Amino acid sequence: MSETESIDMAGLDRELGFALRLAQLAVFKDLMACLKPLSLRPAEYSLLVIVHANPGLKQLTLGAVLSVQGPNLVTMVDQLEAREVIVRSPVPNDRRAHALHLTAKGRSLLRQAKTAHAKHQARLNRCLGKADAPDLIAILNRIAAAEAWIGER
Repeated sequence: MSETESIDMAGLDRELGFALRLAQLAVFKDLMACLKPLSLRPAEYSLLVIVHANPGLKQLTLGAVLSVQGPNLVTMVDQLEAREVIVRSPVPNDRRAHALHLTAKGRSLLRQAKTAHAKHQARLNRCLGKADAPDLIAILNRIAAAEAWIGER
């Protein structure tokens, strides 16, 4: 038995938040390894997927959908724009807003990233069991939707 296996977790290992955090760490570790050869982080991958599906999406709306704070999103978009995978364009009738589009280079990068992500997803399905994945996603989505009242005191 290893030293960590002998630690009394005092029930923490049966707490939902703790289990979710450990699972998130494990999932992100694998996803980051999959995306690393493409010099992408998970948040950047998500951004590319959503912008591809919603060309012209306002940067502010994207931040809200991804739950990314404004300054962090600006940095991420700046970096992707410097790599020439995304472009900002003015939004008609709203001088402060920027519409986002993938470039040809961005679409190519996204195709490669989706291939890497599919391998990651296949490993998760093997670990979890493909039949259980939709139920777990539904449960996690309920928790995410409950964010407004979870924080009530």
